[in-house]
Amino acid sequence: MRRSTPADVTQLEMTDHWIQRRRGSGELVLSGLLVFVVDIHALGLQTAQGMLFTETFYWDLNDQTRAFTKRFSAQSPRNHYPTMVQAGVYSSVLHYLKAIEAIKTDDGTKVIEQMKKMPTDDPLFGKGSIRADGRKLHPAY
Repeated sequence: MRRSTPADVTQLEMTDHWIQRRRGSGELVLSGLLVFVVDIHALGLQTAQGMLFTETFYWDLNDQTRAFTKRFSAQSPRNHYPTMVQAGVYSSVLHYLKAIEAIKTDDGTKVIEQMKKMPTDDPLFGKGSIRADGRKLHPAY
């Protein structure tokens, strides 16, 4: 099944894929398994209000995330806020560059080894780590 873009999201797709019953209340609640801030804007407040979802990057979490969002949206053609994927790319490149600086080489194998050794710490996700299998660990909200 293809992933819908915000413009493709229809009432039927939301019903089929994003609705769960709140335990015991019988109330229908949107529950997004993969939701970006641009999806919320596309759905509109009336539809998205009360939606449950997880997010690994929240633009309004602290001063650092707000500053990044301000810089990012100024460069975006439609002033969009960054998604968790875009923030993740920024964070991963920053960690990659820190690893290169620490070992003074851009040899890929050595850089990956260094990236796994070093704790991650950046203004978007805070402190974290990279597991031996390459997965990054940090808080989700």
